[in-house]
Amino acid sequence: MSTVDHGACVIGVDAGGTRTRAVLATTGGEVLGRGESGGANPRSSG
Repeated sequence: MSTVDHGACVIGVDAGGTRTRAVLATTGGEVLGRGESGGANPRSSG
């Protein structure tokens, strides 16, 4: 794993019942990473 200083970053998370998505970006708008997984609703995830 490499380490690079990108300055300040923000993360956005959309946690829904069927899918969860996240994006990590710099404050200048450069996307550094994305991720997607299953739902985040504990009542539907078991």
